[in-house]
Amino acid sequence: MGKTPDSCGLGWHVQAKLGRGRNTASSLHFTVSLAAPGDILAGVIDSLGRKHDRKAVSAIAQLMRSPNTIIAQSAASALGNIGGDEAAAELEAARKRSGASSKLRPVINDAYLLCADRFVKDGKNAKAQAIYEKLYSPGERKHVRSAALRGMVSVSGDRALAIVMKPLTSSDPALQAIAVSHVIDIPGEAATKAFAAQLPKVSTSCRVLLLGALARRGDKAALPQVVASLKDRTTEVRMAAAEALGKLGNASAVVPLASAAASAEGAEAKTALDSLTRLSGPNINDTIVRALKSSPAKTQVMLIKSLSARRAIAAVPALLKCAEEANKSVRTEAFKALGGLADAKALPSLVKLLCKTRGASERSAAEKAVSTVAGKIDDPQQRSVHILPALPAARGAMKASLLKVLGKCGGAKALDGNPDTRWDTAGPMRKGMWFMLDQKVEKQVGRIVLECRKSAGDYPRGYELYLSNDNNNWGKAIATGKGTSPVVTISFKPQYARFVKIVQTGESDRMYWSIHTFKIEPK
Repeated sequence: MGKTPDSCGLGWHVQAKLGRGRNTASSLHFTVSLAAPGDILAGVIDSLGRKHDRKAVSAIAQLMRSPNTIIAQSAASALGNIGGDEAAAELEAARKRSGASSKLRPVINDAYLLCADRFVKDGKNAKAQAIYEKLYSPGERKHVRSAALRGMVSVSGDRALAIVMKPLTSSDPALQAIAVSHVIDIPGEAATKAFAAQLPKVSTSCRVLLLGALARRGDKAALPQVVASLKDRTTEVRMAAAEALGKLGNASAVVPLASAAASAEGAEAKTALDSLTRLSGPNINDTIVRALKSSPAKTQVMLIKSLSARRAIAAVPALLKCAEEANKSVRTEAFKALGGLADAKALPSLVKLLCKTRGASERSAAEKAVSTVAGKIDDPQQRSVHILPALPAARGAMKASLLKVLGKCGGAKALDGNPDTRWDTAGPMRKGMWFMLDQKVEKQVGRIVLECRKSAGDYPRGYELYLSNDNNNWGKAIATGKGTSPVVTISFKPQYARFVKIVQTGESDRMYWSIHTFKIEPK
């Protein structure tokens, strides 16, 4: 024909005929003439490719020379779909003709990869290998090289590890990244150890990627090198190692992760602690408990946090011992954990520990733990049984703490009837503070008297009164008002109720809210 194909004016006309028969495969034949639009031609080319018509390869290959980009790209894609020796040879010739920056080059490469994949499917691994090696050459784009490397790995059998290790051990970060993306493709413990051994040798960015790949492999043979990476000089690598251990680690990772969390700050500390919490496998909680005995204080704090997050109820005895440790931070963290994990059996020990606390933050954590554990007792009257015996011997701040806990626990026994003692908030009064009393049975309530003459300035600056029969449904406030003296009388229309709650709505910068006597009158 002697003319360069095009679709502009002197276009290409394709006439397609589809022959059908019960015992014959469909075939497409086309002849070239001069007058059809390029989009029609592209559609027919696509059809030829999807039909895998190898008789059309030669004519389609000529169309890759078309100045019309759409037609040329359609032709290249069709050859990739058809596959086979002739299509592969035409695509290789087109690769040589096209420059690396050509718009057609990416489509040709994708089609060439598809040819190689079809060779693999047909069991012709050697031919596929030859194509993959050409596409892995340095001049190709990253995604092409990555796909080619994956192909090389898939057909190389025992040589796959060596193929991936070569770019992984290179000095080129881009090649290393390509290699890491195929770490998961090669099975076996030997491969895991080989990859893990490269962690200290590759670039920082590659170490981060490699740690993630080793975690996805899920092979614990990598643990020694991953644990060692927790001490890397860069934050990114240390965080990647901690994240990997959360998926990969076992009991051997407990102390390294806890130590990493204790020595780090912010997001890095959180990552290590989260991974410690996520560790799975046998004896994790037992290992954490054993580590409490020999770890530094900061590490102990992280171990306690993890036990709390892991809901390790069996660790309660160990946590009670931690609440007596010399270090304040350890004691405070132990109280926080015990509030969530302990049950009523631990309440007597918690009350004793509360009476030994030193400092406001530790005391607050202990008060919360005792209140929370006491609140787990279904019978409100039993919540104060283990608290009241400690009250007579308590002095100063300890007595204030016990009274504060009793107020939160509720129950008629929460008040000792002695005007020389008091319940108080252990700090300046603030909105939202509350005191509740459980009368055990429903009784008529028409007036409440709060008295604090021996702490004359500690009357509530504002209050709301609520009544309930089930400690769940409180409804709207029965009465509201402001206190102006040490005796506050709240009168209202008599109602029957079991639970009585006073909520503080006022504030003071220095005065506590104290109750020396609390009287309930029917009217």
